[in-house]
Amino acid sequence: MMVGEELQTLKRGLETLACINARGPLQLFEIVRALQLPRATVYRIVATLIAEGYCLRIPNSRLYMVTEKVRELAMGLDVSALVTVAALPTFEALARDVEWPIGLVTPNGEAMLVRLATDVTTPLALLKATPGFLAPMMISSTGLVYLAFEDPLIANRTIRAIKADPAFAQFYHGDDEFDGYIAFARRNGYLLMEGRFPEGSLGLPILLRGRPVGGLMMRYIRAGNSRDKVLARYLPMLRQATATIEEKLRDLAWDAAPGLPRIPEI
Repeated sequence: MMVGEELQTLKRGLETLACINARGPLQLFEIVRALQLPRATVYRIVATLIAEGYCLRIPNSRLYMVTEKVRELAMGLDVSALVTVAALPTFEALARDVEWPIGLVTPNGEAMLVRLATDVTTPLALLKATPGFLAPMMISSTGLVYLAFEDPLIANRTIRAIKADPAFAQFYHGDDEFDGYIAFARRNGYLLMEGRFPEGSLGLPILLRGRPVGGLMMRYIRAGNSRDKVLARYLPMLRQATATIEEKLRDLAWDAAPGLPRIPEI
């Protein structure tokens, strides 16, 4: 093999790994579309990354994501990727216990990016929010919880943009209703939203060193499910799952940057 060909192969492998790390979990066709490479080439690269331990295929799905081993390539991983890796075992266990659609999300601009979701495996999901789906913070329980725990200087810029959006009036009866959601989430550590949709949403923040880095959510059909019933049955389950994810995330974040002290949660 010529030197130029070897470098091209390495370049494609690194581009594939970077694509999965930045946008994953992804299906094979999504990687092909993003990189504009032949499907057979991407398949061989992904198979090699799996064999070397840098990627894995999420069980019972066609989705691929990076593994903890990627942190060995640098001082640390993108926090969103760390959140996904930390959450995967707990998310899979929670999916077995919760019949309603659940999702793991991370921030992406003024939206929350779905990283993991069970929508395609349950008939109870009215909206099929698969990985890669962007849910506007304006109407997302995890989005508002995220803003409630974000640094006020950062959160306020996003909140001002949300309130200036022409669509704001379609979902809220003025600033007071929106601000009330934020205050409730900050005070209670969760938010249950119903609004004008047939589905309700229960969202909790995922925190790292006191700062929000993602969220865990469950959607449910409002008909036949009271708020009290949802909170009594599912809130404890989601709280326990969130605590487990945060514990794993703290370990991964410290391993990715071992020079940093282990800082307890605020």
